[in-house]
Amino acid sequence: MDKVTSIEEIVRRVADVRDLHRGFITNFFFDETKHKRWIENGSLFAETIGDAYFLVKCDENFWNVFYTATTLESLKSGLGIFGARHHDTTLMIDVVNRKDCCEQTAASLAEIGFRDYCRLVRMSKKTTEVNVPPSNDVSFATRDDAAEVLRLLCLFFDKKAEQIPSIEELETMAEHGLILVLKKENRIAGFIAYELTKASLYLRYWFVHPDFRELGVGSKLMNRFLYEGRGTKRIQLWVICSNENAVKRYCHYGYINENMYDYVITNRDIRYERKDH
Repeated sequence: MDKVTSIEEIVRRVADVRDLHRGFITNFFFDETKHKRWIENGSLFAETIGDAYFLVKCDENFWNVFYTATTLESLKSGLGIFGARHHDTTLMIDVVNRKDCCEQTAASLAEIGFRDYCRLVRMSKKTTEVNVPPSNDVSFATRDDAAEVLRLLCLFFDKKAEQIPSIEELETMAEHGLILVLKKENRIAGFIAYELTKASLYLRYWFVHPDFRELGVGSKLMNRFLYEGRGTKRIQLWVICSNENAVKRYCHYGYINENMYDYVITNRDIRYERKDH
């Protein structure tokens, strides 16, 4: 693999696959700010195999593999070679699409040794008028809160499945008012981290610490989150399919299944173990 040194390199190589005019499938969604950060910290690598281009985010214990390929067969062929070259490394791949397409891709890649790790579903709702005034208990996180938010994310979320942001990303989100916290006893009892555009809200993480459950922390955070997004048209989020409690909570707030899935697959004989969040 070669270390990626510029955003332009990524754009060019993705365009090279598209310009073959043999089809186009991908699990790579361009985010200039995030990918520049990965390049700057030296964690992003790339390799082209046949008609498939692989971007690899190297973490301490595993690699996230992003692909751009002409067809499922070219992906399968290229990934088979890539997986054989790096068989000693845990590889994590997100297959994002409608359920039937995810099933087809996952079944094809199972033939070269990749297996199911966990599945997420995208849910959404239209933004509605907020009738409940936001609680004064909820405030915007500061840059100094980012380290504790990261500690809680690493403790209660699965990095392989839920792509935990870096400390730099969390600090930037805090600086831009994109993390809400509720503190009790000088501790973060819960938080919501999100992204905001003119048209939509993207809920990334909603967490209440087990020590502060059943105290209204979660609802106060959600109401403030909805208040902050009152000028948008839609809210989206991803949730682990097997996390029935979380799915029920989102349904309670009016979120519905969009039939868009993320099948997380891996080359290792490991399974997602749900943490308490």
